[in-house]
Amino acid sequence: MVHIGPVVNTALKKSESAMKATAQMGQYEIYEIIGKGGLATIFLARDATEGPQSPLLALKCMSPQAASQE
Repeated sequence: MVHIGPVVNTALKKSESAMKATAQMGQYEIYEIIGKGGLATIFLARDATEGPQSPLLALKCMSPQAASQE
């Protein structure tokens, strides 16, 4: 997993208060997929260890196929 950086909230179509995490990946709460390609998937996420007011971020996860090629 690669923590890419904060996501600008003005780009989001729904308010943060209405968002519900759909999954947990390590320390990150996952909200939705915001991009997917042949090598990785980008998730809208939040670091759960920093509490509910932590900034949203983009979390890039390499596909198993791409990870096995390195």
